Amino acid sequence: MIRSNNRVPNINGYCSLSDFVLRNGRVFQPGDVCWALGKRNCFQHSAVAAMEEKSLTYCEGYAINIIPVLHAWLLGPDGNVIETTWKEMGHAYYGIPFRTDFIRKMIKFVRHYSMIDQWESGFPTIMAPKETWLRT
Repeated sequence: MIRSNNRVPNINGYCSLSDFVLRNGRVFQPGDVCWALGKRNCFQHSAVAAMEEKSLTYCEGYAINIIPVLHAWLLGPDGNVIETTWKEMGHAYYGIPFRTDFIRKMIKFVRHYSMIDQWESGFPTIMAPKETWLRT
């Protein structure tokens, strides 16, 4: 439905933020660790933790608790989700793991913590080559 809408702008071959996540993301298994560092600020909580601890990976995409929302979380060394913001683990997580060096660069450049929703800056992550931001 989103791709059939001709009014949606073309962003480096993607028709929306959701299309970007869908085509580059994957499913992650909910873990059993919830840090609940505070309401909102999931992007900041997750980015700061990933930059401070090398064994953690920053992920951003969609998570479902009640409804799907653009969200950020961490992956632990075992590959399971560590929820940094919600009091309870979400039901499903689908997103993109990001390279820590890219996160540092983007925070400095766009001056906020989201790697995907950067419309004010012209979507620099979506415009960048995949190998510069994707953590495998």
